[in-house]
Amino acid sequence: YHSHVDAAFRGWCDLWLDTGFIDGWNIEHCADEIDMPVMALQGSDDEYGTAAQYRAWQDHPAFDLHILNKCGHDPFRDQRDRSLELVSTFVGA
Repeated sequence: YHSHVDAAFRGWCDLWLDTGFIDGWNIEHCADEIDMPVMALQGSDDEYGTAAQYRAWQDHPAFDLHILNKCGHDPFRDQRDRSLELVSTFVGA
């Protein structure tokens, strides 16, 4: 899905494997400070992520997580109509 596959992969892979990444890019400690609604779409069959990454948000009063069945890493590709419906409803609220 990228014009320069090697550059896209290296940019992603090198960042995730960097030892400073996990400590330097984690917003879990900021979740309680966010005072606006947050919505996340997650595919049940996401090959790159899991719903566990949302654990810091699970008790946030305005967090809205949608796990889409039969959906991979890209909800807007795999479940376009449902994704647009959910985002439209969220933004409209």
